[in-house]
Amino acid sequence: MRAQIAVEFMFMIMLAFVFLVVVLLVVGTYLGSSAEQKRQAAMEDTAGVIQQEFLLAATVPDGYRRLFTLPNELDGMTYTIEVLERTLTLTLADGGTYSRPIPPVQGAPQPGENRIQRIDGEILVDQP
Repeated sequence: MRAQIAVEFMFMIMLAFVFLVVVLLVVGTYLGSSAEQKRQAAMEDTAGVIQQEFLLAATVPDGYRRLFTLPNELDGMTYTIEVLERTLTLTLADGGTYSRPIPPVQGAPQPGENRIQRIDGEILVDQP
């Protein structure tokens, strides 16, 4: 009788352990995808800010000048900004990238303070 109780008790402990492992796996997967979504949203937001600055500069007359500031880090990670042809690309330190189309520009913004201006029909971006 005591042996049967001990076996049933061990079975219940093992069942609870398996349940705990399954719950931890599900929570870990959720948190991992949530962190990835947060990083992606940060890249999309920053790329959208830059894109809007470029689009605004493309629609205003010559003489337009404005300062704008970009965060030094996205979701706690350093990042780089690259402008090739008519594409803006943000790249995180972990390798994640996000791209958006932009009008033709000279230069590329950097994390921190940036200056955008329109001179002779061209959009120029640099650091003040």
